[in-house]
Amino acid sequence: MGKAYTQEEKDDIRKKIWEAGLELFHAEDEKSLNIRRITEKAGISLGSFYHFYEDKESLLRDLVIYRSSQKLDVIRESFPASKQDPRGYLEKQIYFHLTDMGEKIRTKAIYRDTFREEVETERNNAALFMKLFAAFLEELQEFWKKEHVRATMEIAGILDLVRGAEAYYRAKPLMKEEHFDALLQDLIHDGICRYVKVCAAKDET
Repeated sequence: MGKAYTQEEKDDIRKKIWEAGLELFHAEDEKSLNIRRITEKAGISLGSFYHFYEDKESLLRDLVIYRSSQKLDVIRESFPASKQDPRGYLEKQIYFHLTDMGEKIRTKAIYRDTFREEVETERNNAALFMKLFAAFLEELQEFWKKEHVRATMEIAGILDLVRGAEAYYRAKPLMKEEHFDALLQDLIHDGICRYVKVCAAKDET
C-alpha cells in the first residue's frame, strides 16, 4: 500500500515536481526531460512521482498551467499601473499573453499538445487556463472598485475576445507578418473598447 500523504505534503511534493520540471525544461527542452531527472532534481523518490502522475506527459500538462498561473501572479503586481488607463493596460496584457503563448504553441510541442482541442477528455487545459484568466479579470475589476477607478468590464465578453483572438492566431502562417500584427492589435483594441467601460471623472453613470 502506498504512503498516505497529508494535504500539506501533497501540495509540497507537487510544487517540488513542478519547480524541478520547469527548471529542467527551460534549461533544455521537453524532449530531454525524463522522470528520473525530475525526481532527482525535486529530491523525491520515483514512487512519490507516480503517486501523483501516470507519466511524463500528464506532468507536462500541469507544468504549462502552473507556469501560466505564475505569469498571472506577476501581472497582478502591476495592477496599480491600470489606474491611469484601464483600457490601455488590459489591452497590453492581452496582446502580450496572446503573442507570448501563440509563439510557444507554434514553436514548442509541449504547448501545442497541451492546448490542442481536447473535447473528448475531462481535463481541457485550454478551458482551465480560461478559468485562471477569468479569476484574474475578476480580481482586476475588484481592484478598480477598491481604488475608485471609474472602469467596469464585461468579463464574459473579454474571455470571448481572448478565445476569438487565439483562434485568429492560428491563421498566422497564412498571413503576411505586418498584416497579421496590425489586425491582431485592432481586434484586441476594438474588443476592449466594447467590453471595458470607462467613465470620465465628472460622469456619475
